[in-house]
Amino acid sequence: MKKQGYAESTIKTRTKILKQLVKRGAILDDPESIKKIIAEQTTWNEGTKSFAVVAYSSYLNKEGKIWTPPRYRRKEKIPFIPTEKELDQLISSSGKKLSIYLQCCKETGSDPGELLHMEWIDVNKENSTVTINYPVKGHNPE
Repeated sequence: MKKQGYAESTIKTRTKILKQLVKRGAILDDPESIKKIIAEQTTWNEGTKSFAVVAYSSYLNKEGKIWTPPRYRRKEKIPFIPTEKELDQLISSSGKKLSIYLQCCKETGSDPGELLHMEWIDVNKENSTVTINYPVKGHNPE
């Protein structure tokens, strides 16, 4: 997967899912075993099962094999969006460093992962702007 340009985090997560399947009794060379183990996971939601199917499909692709994967559809959920007052309460009740981090997330609208990679040279005090140079997957840097 590295040769195909997948991110290191994607590779690690897919490997972790495959290890979980094996730990739960699946046999990697037997697609029916994989289907059975995935279907038996009552604590997994449809999205997790779908991701397990993708992880196993990438494993089979590496092995040069094919299978008929089961179909799982992710259920769209309406995300919880806190009110401005709730955000302010959370920020004010946090510690010094965390409250600065949360306030920056709130005011810039950036993803927490984007702020983790921010450096001092990304802050322009004269224009009161912050530059996001390392957007997370799927985000536009502009």
